[in-house]
Amino acid sequence: ALHKAVRGLDSPAFVIGFRAYGFDNTVPKTPEDSCPNTELLNAIEANQVASIRERVATLHPYGYTPIAKSLELAGADLLATDSSKQMIILISDGEETCGGDPVRVAKQLREMGIDVETHVIGFDLDKEQAAQMRAIAEAGGGQYYDAKDAAALEDALLSVIEAAQNKADPTWLRAIHPVEGGSSAQTAVDLTPGTY
Repeated sequence: ALHKAVRGLDSPAFVIGFRAYGFDNTVPKTPEDSCPNTELLNAIEANQVASIRERVATLHPYGYTPIAKSLELAGADLLATDSSKQMIILISDGEETCGGDPVRVAKQLREMGIDVETHVIGFDLDKEQAAQMRAIAEAGGGQYYDAKDAAALEDALLSVIEAAQNKADPTWLRAIHPVEGGSSAQTAVDLTPGTY
């Protein structure tokens, strides 16, 4: 879903990065070894979509879930840029499992003096997990999206990316639903009315 939706940010007007957590299967599956596993895989720069799509394809969930630490480091990533409007899109299939307080961290990000919103997409979460993710989004000044399956995850990502495009605001950027067309009349893609 991320592989498809991230195309909506394929413009030099967007500088984007990609931080992943809970993916390093070379470490023992213990809190001591797995909780530090959060890494900025793509630095925040323009023209990152192709590289991010390649990275996404190699990742597999593994180990513990350091959401608070990842948010804290994402804030540091953003502070290193000079963008005036900033956004974090957090995608998680579970709650914090490393003892951190991601709600407090999301609130602190809003108090850092930068215009940042933290949007959260919860994938196939139970009620308690969804409640934590919703609280993170509220504390971070963003929206919470609940995705029960892959199609809903893609829809949620497209909604968040549309919000990013609206935040950037140039009208010419608003290719909200990217489509790859066919190379002939036989392979053409049917479109319903809308913005593409």
